[in-house]
Amino acid sequence: MEPFSISVVGGASMIAAVVLALVALSFTLPAAARLRWVGLIAPVWLFFQTLLAVNEFYIVFNSWPPRFLLAVGPPVLCLIFLFSYSRTRLAILDLPIFWLTLVHVVRLPVEVALWALFHEGLVPVEMTFEGLNYDILVGLSAPAIAWFFAREPGVQKRWLLLWNVVGLCLLVHIVGRGILSAPLPFQMLAFDRPNYGVMYFPYIWIPAFVVPLAFFAHVASLWKLRSNVRT
Repeated sequence: MEPFSISVVGGASMIAAVVLALVALSFTLPAAARLRWVGLIAPVWLFFQTLLAVNEFYIVFNSWPPRFLLAVGPPVLCLIFLFSYSRTRLAILDLPIFWLTLVHVVRLPVEVALWALFHEGLVPVEMTFEGLNYDILVGLSAPAIAWFFAREPGVQKRWLLLWNVVGLCLLVHIVGRGILSAPLPFQMLAFDRPNYGVMYFPYIWIPAFVVPLAFFAHVASLWKLRSNVRT
């Protein structure tokens, strides 16, 4: 495939991932009034990250603290708030498990985007499904898992618990590998081909939005399933 074609595939995949994520949020958040603000700030956050990435803000690797913290720090703080504040924890229990599961389909186009970045020389092969990234399995299975548990809500929830635990472990694995492969002061992997790709637009949306959303969906599902509330 020609380099231009690969770039188009990667960019289109990222746009598809974000559109799918926003659609899933639009169906998920109305069930919890106290969380609707998340859906309002998400487009603003994406636009802000787009401005920074387009102006190559993140392509400065010798600053301290690392500029990349501006992409991942606020989402992490938001996640901590959502699961620490009692009212938002209760609101999470109102979210439909169907959409919390189906949202993981966004990981499919993200994997295509990472594959495109690898073929452009911007991420190591270990971050793709050609290497050590098995996260695509979660994206592939999400529609079937969501449909099955919507059709059979009485089925033992331990299988959905297991699926979320496995999905969360795969997410943590690839995120950890991505961080340790990035050209940052604490880089420990992939010195021959660092993880430059996610510093550029539109790929900055992966660490700044898609990964936090996937993490939230897994933890929220586990929280809801372990609380034995109606799914």
